[in-house]
Amino acid sequence: MPRNLLVLACTVLLAVAGQPGRGQDENPTFAGRKASEWLDLLEKGETPKHRRAAAIALGAIGPKVRGVVPALAAVMRKDKDDDVRRAAAQTLRDMGPEAVGALELLADALREDKDGGVRMTAAVALGRMAKETKAPIAVLTNALQDKHAGTRSAAAEALAQFGRDADTATSELLVLVGKDEDRFTRCFAAIAIGRVNADPEIAVPVLAKALTDDSAKEVREVAADVLGQYGPKASGAAEALTKALKDKEPGVRRRAIVTLGKIGPQARQAVPTLREVVKGDTDKQLVTYAIRTLGALGKEAKDAVPELVAKCAVQISLEVRLAAIEELGHIGPDAKEAIPTLTIASKDGRADVREAAAEALKRIQGAP
Repeated sequence: MPRNLLVLACTVLLAVAGQPGRGQDENPTFAGRKASEWLDLLEKGETPKHRRAAAIALGAIGPKVRGVVPALAAVMRKDKDDDVRRAAAQTLRDMGPEAVGALELLADALREDKDGGVRMTAAVALGRMAKETKAPIAVLTNALQDKHAGTRSAAAEALAQFGRDADTATSELLVLVGKDEDRFTRCFAAIAIGRVNADPEIAVPVLAKALTDDSAKEVREVAADVLGQYGPKASGAAEALTKALKDKEPGVRRRAIVTLGKIGPQARQAVPTLREVVKGDTDKQLVTYAIRTLGALGKEAKDAVPELVAKCAVQISLEVRLAAIEELGHIGPDAKEAIPTLTIASKDGRADVREAAAEALKRIQGAP
């Protein structure tokens, strides 16, 4: 931030802190000037610096004062200085739904402003109005093709705020996930896919490909998370998720494991790789996740019983040990070979281990 803008921002913040309650004052004072004076300065200030200061000050005064929102919207569209238009857009953005009166001009700014920063900020502002109106969805969808990466990213993030009402943007969002050059745009597009609840038949294959092929770890992580939102309907991504268990990034591996658990028994093909994780990975959290996922697969994970039994040993960390004991119980009668180990654990010095082992034995042997 340039030094003069930093000084300006600090001045505004200090003035806000020292400002008394305004009540219903229609022309409140801020930093020694009436709202009407700031409005006049916003429109007629001789220098961009003065007009920017007015935009920031009016943000502190607030959207409930008559004339503030329309004036900011007008300046955002008409001022010749990019920084002034951007400051006005940022103030409207920060007002959230209370700036809904500027909706049409924000949409115009998103479509037409020459400055990418103004278009990006307008997109964010429109997203914050999602609870008030669904009108911005069309213009935000068109903005997914903006030449400015920040605007595309902001439009995708904004569409996510509209949830299922923005499902009309599914096709455009999927294109971004698979092809956009900007990793943040790909991330926010993937997040939006989950929020709009896109048809899994078309969304799952695109997300699965992003999980295995995208160069950015953030995109791979988001893809795994969003696939998890589909639960068993993401079974078509089981192969990609299994491959992701060997990703170089721990965050991707953890998310893939959790999602496999959400898919459940239909992810049975991941059992061999999950066994490898349980047996040899040094990340305790990752091992715990893998054990929990094997438990979620139920009897489909019966081949992993030897690895789970090994993790019941006394010297294993308590978190891993408890997970192994509990998930052996979830596998049920197919885990009978664990009975001797669980019997020993049922006499452990720790109450939580004893209780978990006793419950697992009931599940395996059948409650009396």
